[in-house]
Formats: sequence, C-alpha cells, structure tokens
Amino acid sequence: MLWDNPRVFSVVYHRLLDQWLEHPSFPVDSVEVNVESFYKTTPHRLRWLSKRYAIAARCAALSASSSDPIDARQVEACRAVVDQCDALWVTHPLGFSRVAEMDLGLPIPIPLTSRRLDCVTDRVRDLSKRLARPLLIENTTSTLRVSGTLSEPEFLNRLCAGSGCRLAVDLGALCRETAWLRIEPASWLTDAGLGNVDYVRVTGPYGADLDAQLAALSWLASHAAFRGVGLALGPGSTLRAFEAAGGRIQALLSHRGFDNPPHHPA
Repeated sequence: MLWDNPRVFSVVYHRLLDQWLEHPSFPVDSVEVNVESFYKTTPHRLRWLSKRYAIAARCAALSASSSDPIDARQVEACRAVVDQCDALWVTHPLGFSRVAEMDLGLPIPIPLTSRRLDCVTDRVRDLSKRLARPLLIENTTSTLRVSGTLSEPEFLNRLCAGSGCRLAVDLGALCRETAWLRIEPASWLTDAGLGNVDYVRVTGPYGADLDAQLAALSWLASHAAFRGVGLALGPGSTLRAFEAAGGRIQALLSHRGFDNPPHHPA
C-alpha cells in the first residue's frame, strides 16, 4: 500500500489540472480529492484519477465536531466516493458545517472545551468506523472567534490521544492563525504534538504567504516524521505559479532529507 511508504507527495485535484495530471512536471504519488465535488457528477473522472494515482479524500460535510446526531445520508454519500476510489484516508476540518438539514458551506468554529472534546472524540471514532478509513482532522482559521478553555493545538493533541485520529495541517490556515495569535508556527505545531502529524498541505495563492508556509514546512520536515505533503492550486493562481511552488517544495524536502524521515518524537 502506498501509505506504507515513508513519504507521499500529493496534489489537490482541480479541473484546471486535468491535462497537467496526464503528464505532471514533477513527481506525484497521489491526488487529494474533495469528496463533495463527486456527489452529483459522473464518476468517470474519479475512475480515471484512481487508475493512475493513489487517492486521498477530504470531506467537510460530515460535521465531525458537531453535537448533533451524525447525518447517516452524508456519511453514506462520502463512503460511496471513498470506496469507489479506494481512498487512503479521509481528512475533515475541525468544526461543524451543518445545522439540522442546513448546509452552512464552510466549517464553523466550536468552543474548545473539555466537554466538547469528549463529544468530538466519540464522534471521530464513530465516523472513522463508518467510513472504514483512517480519519485525519485538519486545523482551521476563521474571523469568527469562539471562546473556550483549550487552545486549538491542545484540543487537537488530546483529540488524537483519545480517538486515535491523526492530524492534517493546512499550512496556509496555520500561518494565518499563528500570525493573528502572534505566536510562531513551530510553537503551535509542538503543542499539537509533532508525532500526531501525518499530512501537511501547502495552499495558494503563492505570494508572501507561500514563503511563510515553506518556512513552517522546512521546520516541520526537520522535527517530525509526517508521511505526506500536498499542494493545492490557489484561487486565481496560474499553472506556472503552481509548478513553481511544487518545484520549491520538492527542492526543500529533498534538502531536508524527506526520503529519510526522522524518528517520531516520543
């Protein structure tokens, strides 16, 4: 299985990458797909991708952090897609995205408390069992601030310990959040538990924000044994900028010994 390999390089699927994925300009091991994009479309593109690449899945519609009952129809729809492409794992952002029958369209922050942690821990265990896949919980950032008694990294660290899930780190969200908090990304990552991180994603647009993300990635590559790196085509970004970002990431990882992962910290 590809996920048993030490390191995996992924790109996040976008229709603008269709031709590029036929002949990528740098090595790609897997493609990350947003599950919701394939709910109501013909599955031929997903079949095409899964014949050529290992597939990682991301779904934001399961409300992994909600206190409402799990929506069985949403889980079944997600499960159908991840089964079809034999997804390696499913990533879900921290937060909730549904209220009753209403889809909010984006993850909404939750109060980070011990009581909510217990609820989310049980829910994540249940979702992972229903999806028959490892579940990776992803950090988020939002202009909406909800008070709580735990920091996000502490909450995520304890969630991993209690549920057995792993972390997917969105470096774009991480850099924006830590800038707002006026702390270093390294501090956030350390508090979240370096040994919990399985996958990190670099997101566009590729301006000054990319430099901050690559600095965080460089530090993480020197301190943690994460197994996958992904690159997403940012809003308004060109294919040339995407390729340039991919080249910088792979050069950085090669320099940091990405093919020889360090020992997981205790």
